[in-house]
Amino acid sequence: MYRTILVPLDGSPFGEAALPLALSLARRAGAILQLVHVMAPIGTIYSEAPLYIDSSLERELFDHQRDRNQAYLERLAKKLGAMASVVVKTTLLSGDVPSTLRNHAIETKADVVVMTTHARGPLGRFWLGSVADELVRKLPMPVLLVRPEEAVASFEPEPALRHILIPLDGEPLAEQMIERAVDLGQLMEADYTLLRVIKPVLPVAYTAEGASMAQIAQSLIE
Repeated sequence: MYRTILVPLDGSPFGEAALPLALSLARRAGAILQLVHVMAPIGTIYSEAPLYIDSSLERELFDHQRDRNQAYLERLAKKLGAMASVVVKTTLLSGDVPSTLRNHAIETKADVVVMTTHARGPLGRFWLGSVADELVRKLPMPVLLVRPEEAVASFEPEPALRHILIPLDGEPLAEQMIERAVDLGQLMEADYTLLRVIKPVLPVAYTAEGASMAQIAQSLIE
């Protein structure tokens, strides 16, 4: 079950769209909610092309960004803690966003990562779908993606997952998701649908003499 829920944030309202569901999960599971922001290198924030910045200016800019981001995380933690009896922790890191998030999630032994599929705003380019995609492929723990809406994230009514769809392809690899989906469904008191999509039967080439139904069936099996 969930003990630590990690939520990566980029400082935008779109990134915060994952918070209502994450808070609901943390409350139901009695888990720690961990908010994390990764500061990208100063040069990449202020310029798409390589940019030279004086070391003293770079330090000043970095300190300013650090203080602002730390204050942002603390404000969110206070807000979330007032909404539910949940322990909320904050972490501010710096470095390459995907790899830093991955290492932090592993080091803190997060049970699940909840984040938005994309974000916008001044730092949006660092948090587009490529980040979520990389974490989905490389993190050893489940990643629960939330698609952000145009409106500000709402905490009321409390979000809940009522129905969970589990696509399967008949292979053991796909079935590994079932246990994780059941854990999530038990917290939300959801029901489940197992889905298997079968490819349509393709036309069979016949000989001049025709073919029996048994021969057609055998060709499909082969």
